[in-house]
Amino acid sequence: MKKIAIEIIMFISGIIFLVTAFRIKAGGFSGDVLNQRNYVLILVGLLLILSAISIVRTLLWERNKKADKVKKTVQETEQVVESAENKSNKPVNKNIYITIGLILLFIIGFTHIGFYVSSFVFVFAMTWMMFNWKRNLWIRSLIFSLALNGTFFILFQFINVYFPDNTLLF
Repeated sequence: MKKIAIEIIMFISGIIFLVTAFRIKAGGFSGDVLNQRNYVLILVGLLLILSAISIVRTLLWERNKKADKVKKTVQETEQVVESAENKSNKPVNKNIYITIGLILLFIIGFTHIGFYVSSFVFVFAMTWMMFNWKRNLWIRSLIFSLALNGTFFILFQFINVYFPDNTLLF
């Protein structure tokens, strides 16, 4: 059940993102193949489809795993390996849940406070987490996040990307 939890959370975040995507205006140039809303809806559709496929695949894998009978010695070996993996995976599991929480906050923040602010916070937190929250490396995360958002701003101004009206900046 633990393995399927992440897929279910991604599916739920896709549904939340789908609801917020309908608040995006369908702006664009005449002759554009996709407007911003359609682009986001395509990405959300892919997220929902891939999460559903992953849920089904995990459920089938779990069912096949239970159906297979394994010798007692193999079971003991797997238990030893599994206990060693559980000890080493505790920080990784914590980072996975933090990442999922940051993704959900980014999705909610995108429509309420704007793309640039929410992406700055998201990228800053994600890069600092990759540095294992070391106090002396937060400046690198800050610089990277500022540079990436500056690049996004220049790129999005160049290709005329429209954002919802409720953005804090620009």
